[in-house]
This record gives sequence, C-alpha cells and structure tokens, in this order.
Amino acid sequence: MTRLHRIPVAVGLAAAVALAGDSALSTAATTRTITVKDDVFTPKKATVAKNTRITWRWASDSGAHDVVSRGTKRFKSSAIKSSGVHRYRFSKAGTYKYVCTLHEDQGMTGQIVVR
Repeated sequence: MTRLHRIPVAVGLAAAVALAGDSALSTAATTRTITVKDDVFTPKKATVAKNTRITWRWASDSGAHDVVSRGTKRFKSSAIKSSGVHRYRFSKAGTYKYVCTLHEDQGMTGQIVVR
C-alpha cells in the first residue's frame, strides 16, 4: 500500500472511532435510575426524552415496595419486592404518574415527564 492510500484509511478509522464514542454517549443519556428507599422515590420527578429507559433500583435496605402507574398514561408495573430492579422504556411523550401501593398514603409517589 502506498503512502497516499494509507491516509484515507487512517482518516476513515478515526471517523469510525469518533462515531462510536458519540453513540456510546447517546446510549448513556437514554438511561435514568430512580432509587427506591425509605418510602421515597429519588428523584421524585424526572424529565426525559422519548425512548429513555428508566430503572427503578431498590436500595439494599429499602423494604417492600412496588411501582404502579396511575392516571391516563400507563406503563407496566413491578411486583412487590424488597430488592432488585424494575425497568421500563418510555417511547411516547406524556406525563406518567406512579406510586408504591404500599406507601401511597405516606406520599410515596413519582412522575416521569417524557418529551
């Protein structure tokens, strides 16, 4: 391969690496975590872009909780559990409200706004 042929290959490889880095950043931006602990969802409200995956993560000492959607915009709920995660990808714009049915009367509520 002559020197002239090597330059376009090197430029192409650099562009491919740069694009891979950009897609890794955009993938990270489409995931959010909500902590379930002490009868509170943290954060209580999250605003995200369409196709963001929300992960509710039970803290090690969180006790029994669930995630149940409320209102006209609904999503699939989790089972009652005291550890692990529940995930849901929000593909449609809107406001999604949810609660822990065991602690709703104590204010354990949350909201996802999808734009």
